[in-house]
Amino acid sequence: MAAEAPPHPTEKKSALQRLYASLVEGGARSLDAVREEFRSLVTIRRIDKPDSLLLSPEQKQTARENLKLLLLNARLNLLNRHEELFRQDLARVIESMQRIFDTEHHDVKAVIATIQSLQAQPLAQELPSLSESLAAVKAARAASEKRS
Repeated sequence: MAAEAPPHPTEKKSALQRLYASLVEGGARSLDAVREEFRSLVTIRRIDKPDSLLLSPEQKQTARENLKLLLLNARLNLLNRHEELFRQDLARVIESMQRIFDTEHHDVKAVIATIQSLQAQPLAQELPSLSESLAAVKAARAASEKRS
């Protein structure tokens, strides 16, 4: 029997290099497959208004209820003649609507315009003074005494 000669060091090295190259190539293919799978699962895009897209249906309902409460609070301030608080509540309503809803939608634009017109209306009414009321009562009394 002839003794087999040990493999030449360059042949051994090339076998190791081939093994290393196949491992690197397999790893690169695996990494590409994972990257493609991740891309199919996750979509990254720019959002100008992240709050509105991230709300669940329950959160959207809660946001609408909060808007109703802000409007109710503004109404109470209007009835109590707290003009500054009324305007602040309306400003918070507008800010919330701009944050939550699509401001390009025509219904949202109309609501915001209505609220802004309410905000611009003067609320202070000039009430008659007590002296004017007393003068009117005296004039009415004098007119009724002349008839009698």
